[in-house]
Amino acid sequence: MPAPTTVSVAGYFLAARAGAPAGEATLRMKSATKGKLSLAGQEWTITGDATKLGWGNRLGASWMFVSAWYSAYYNPLGFGRRLFMQALDLTIARPRGIPVLQHFSFGAGLLRADVSGGGPGIGGVGFDYYNFADYLQLRYYPTDWLYVQYRTGLRTINNRRGVVLDKSRLTNADASTHNFAVVGRYRGLTGGLYYFINLEKVDEIPNDLLRLIVTYEF
Repeated sequence: MPAPTTVSVAGYFLAARAGAPAGEATLRMKSATKGKLSLAGQEWTITGDATKLGWGNRLGASWMFVSAWYSAYYNPLGFGRRLFMQALDLTIARPRGIPVLQHFSFGAGLLRADVSGGGPGIGGVGFDYYNFADYLQLRYYPTDWLYVQYRTGLRTINNRRGVVLDKSRLTNADASTHNFAVVGRYRGLTGGLYYFINLEKVDEIPNDLLRLIVTYEF
């Protein structure tokens, strides 16, 4: 879909330069791809590419109570940059009729999003990066309306080395989490008590939390 030729938008926000406050900035857009940024008496012309369409699809397979999915998504981001995301999910539903095992379900998955391409100063060596995330989930159903859950996962951001983690670029945005929950459902009413243990790879943040969620589906 082409970008509109006439747009009148202005925004004000607090800007930072090298991590330090730089004052109030003004952004004025004359179209969806052209505008001006004003800061501290200086002004820069901003240009961008029009909206780019993305494409994705999923491929699945199942056998009895086991199912697996592969997902892919591609999107040209503009300036010659490209986003390619891949995900893999595996689910083992409750195997009804099998003693003990019929009370459990299992799920696992992973995702990697790669950004690459672009000209000098925009892409290439030192600019290409990827984000990664995964999860593992185990549920125990003592009855059909109640389950106890353990879920864990890892997320890493702005990696430039390795396959799932770049140890040379760790920040507190790179973290793992452990979630314990007890959830009950009766007709349209669902209630759950969740406890999250969040573990940052560096600069640990005291952000563990206990959450009670109650929902009703009409």
